[in-house]
Amino acid sequence: SPADRATIEIGHKYVSITVRTVINGVEIGEVIGKGGYGTVLKGIQIDTGDFFAIKQIEKDIIDPNELPAIRREADILQRLNHPNIVKICDVHETTHTLYFVLEYALSPYCFEAHPQNIESGSLSSLLKKFGVFPEPLIAVYTEQTLLALSYLHKDKLIHR
Repeated sequence: SPADRATIEIGHKYVSITVRTVINGVEIGEVIGKGGYGTVLKGIQIDTGDFFAIKQIEKDIIDPNELPAIRREADILQRLNHPNIVKICDVHETTHTLYFVLEYALSPYCFEAHPQNIESGSLSSLLKKFGVFPEPLIAVYTEQTLLALSYLHKDKLIHR
């Protein structure tokens, strides 16, 4: 888990401490989502205070033959630069786990005026939270999706 408890001995006393997981300067925090391949956690860059989404994938649930394709996909995503495609900022791998450090998706429409009111997450999670979207919002999301797909297709990439 992102933060575990450990007991250490200091002198003749035992003290319980929190052990936090840090990946390349990003401290892993609370769970913000779950998917078929793993868990998404919120992270904070210790030096800057910037937030990230960290996709944590346990390798034992993945077919070992799929790992090279997942690594290639992550490499491609790190090189993409489009406002409607979430960027992978870093990839970290341990013996049992893959970590993808992603930019934390913020809504550019409300950030300037109301930074505390930003929602992020998948469209599915937003639908569950807010219900059916009004047509103007559907139009915005459709346009963003088509712009991202057009960008990918220009580079001969397809979204699966």
